[in-house]
Amino acid sequence: MNVELVASALHFLIRRLPAWIGCSPDADVVLDDPEISPYHCCLFEQDRLLVIRDLGSAHGTFVNGRRVQRWILTSGDCVWVGRTRLLVLFGPVSASVDESAS
Repeated sequence: MNVELVASALHFLIRRLPAWIGCSPDADVVLDDPEISPYHCCLFEQDRLLVIRDLGSAHGTFVNGRRVQRWILTSGDCVWVGRTRLLVLFGPVSASVDESAS
């Protein structure tokens, strides 16, 4: 599953899950925000669903304004970590079909 995270001037394309979000240079998505923990939250796939899990961060993880510990994400959800807002975009990869070849 390919996942895009969009924040004002930042754009992250995640091609491999699980993906760790935090301020640690070792995180998969590194955010420069003083309210974000080194490993703040994690994105992973479970039963073909995209799930976010807070990793015990001090300031919490929010989805569409609600503080969550674990949440199944849908494309278009707004995730807040610290002061950073991330728009989550994903969907099935569709192959293009050349109908003129028939």
